[in-house]
Amino acid sequence: MTLDEIISTIPIKPYHQEESGVIYCADCLNVMKGIPNGAVDMIITSPPYNFDAGANLTGNKYKGQSDKMTQEQYLTFLDERLKEMIRISRYTFFNIQFISGNKQSLMLLLGKYADKVKEMIIWDKKTSEPAMEPNVLNSEFEFIVVFSNELGRKFQIANFDRGTQANIFRIPKNRGKFTMAHNACFPDTLPLFIIQKFAKNGAVILDPFLGSG
Repeated sequence: MTLDEIISTIPIKPYHQEESGVIYCADCLNVMKGIPNGAVDMIITSPPYNFDAGANLTGNKYKGQSDKMTQEQYLTFLDERLKEMIRISRYTFFNIQFISGNKQSLMLLLGKYADKVKEMIIWDKKTSEPAMEPNVLNSEFEFIVVFSNELGRKFQIANFDRGTQANIFRIPKNRGKFTMAHNACFPDTLPLFIIQKFAKNGAVILDPFLGSG
């Protein structure tokens, strides 16, 4: 489906729209439920990490939003949305970091959708931030789990020659002007790299958790 065809199926008015893309200010679950099966070529996204649930912090990182769910709440939150992502897209590149507040839920989620896991990619960020607590390893990588309804590890759309692309992406974290507004957003080089390697020209790409945009 084209972008315009997909937009016509969503019963929510766009927050912003131009020729190259559209933004909805809404719960992504409600938006995705209006999109037909397999309509999106690719999803590249990074959900909330439930960070505050695993750290002894006061308040939360997101104004007006809670990032301190129980493991059961967080599992339900991701499960409902991942189910829709897999239904509407060919490939879902799901970026996540295992932390105390989410690792139990994420392991259960991977078990539930084990037959939909096409590939496990390591994003090597090359540097790490000091751990929030003593006796904890610094985390220098994150997972990018690729979910798909295609069987096997072979990508039907792959813009690289056999034997030339590893499942470790060595891409530095954000630096410069972007970190002034939000120091946790992933670098634009990461989704661009994925798009270049796994998308055809004119592909429709969705980010359900747009974050800082």
